[in-house]
Amino acid sequence: MIGLRKATPLRIAIFGQYKSGTTMLFYSIKDALPSKSRLLFEEQQYTFRRRDRYLPVLAKVILGAPENGHAVDYESFLTFDKIVYLIRDPRDWLISGTLFSISQHLKQHADQQAITTIVNLLKQKEADSSSVALVTILEKTLECLPGKSLTQTLDEMNRQMEWLFAFEEGLGEHVRLKYEAFIDKKIAHLTDYLGLSVNGCPNVNKAHSHVPRTRSYGNWRDWFLPQDVELFRPIFDPYLRRYQYETSWEVNPTQRVQTEHCSQYVERTMH
Repeated sequence: MIGLRKATPLRIAIFGQYKSGTTMLFYSIKDALPSKSRLLFEEQQYTFRRRDRYLPVLAKVILGAPENGHAVDYESFLTFDKIVYLIRDPRDWLISGTLFSISQHLKQHADQQAITTIVNLLKQKEADSSSVALVTILEKTLECLPGKSLTQTLDEMNRQMEWLFAFEEGLGEHVRLKYEAFIDKKIAHLTDYLGLSVNGCPNVNKAHSHVPRTRSYGNWRDWFLPQDVELFRPIFDPYLRRYQYETSWEVNPTQRVQTEHCSQYVERTMH
C-alpha cells in the first residue's frame, strides 16, 4: 500500500505599511498556526531553510518604496503560498505614524527638551483639538530627525502612494484585507483564503505590545484641521478612491482627542 504524502506546510506573507495593523494580524494568524512555526517579524529577506519543508512559515513584511530608502527584498517573499495585503485609511495611518515616530525615533535623536516640547503640543491638542494642526506636530517632530523635513516627507508620501499601487499590481494571487474590516472582525474571506481559524483578539508578544495604539478607526475626524485637509487631501485622495474609502473629508464638529491614544501613548511607549 502506498502511503499518503503529507501536505506541504503553508508559507504565509503579510504585506503592509507601518502602522497599518500588521502586528495584530501577524499574531492573529500566528495563534492559528502550530506552535513550532517559523516566524519572521519584519525581516529584510526570506532565506529558505531545510526545516521550512516541514514547518509553516509566517512573515510580516513592511512596505516602503525603495526610492524612499527601504531595502527589503520583496521578491523573496512573493514565492509564499498565501499573501495577505493589508491596507488602512491613510488619514488614520498618518496620525499613528506621526505618534509612532515621536515615541520610537525621537528617543534616539532628540534631546529631552525637544521631546517635552512636542509632548506638550500633544497635550495642547488634547485640551483643544482646534488649537494645534496635525501638520504642526508632524513638522516639529521632523525637525528633530536628521535629514528630515516636511517638504521631503510630503514628497516621500507621494512616492509611497504611487509605489504601493504598482506593488499590489505585481502581487499575483492574494487577498486584500482592510484594517477597518479586521478591527470589526469581518474576516470571513481571509479565513477562507488561508484555511485557518483566525480571530481578531491576538496574544501580542510583550516585546511588541507597544505597537498597537487605538485598535479603532475614523479618529482622523477628531484630529484634522482645515490646513491638514488642504495639505494631505491631494496626496491621499487617489488611495481613498482606489480602495473605496469614504472620500468625504468632513471632520467632527466637536473634536475630542483621547489622552490615552495621544500623549499617554507616546510617553508609555518611550518608557
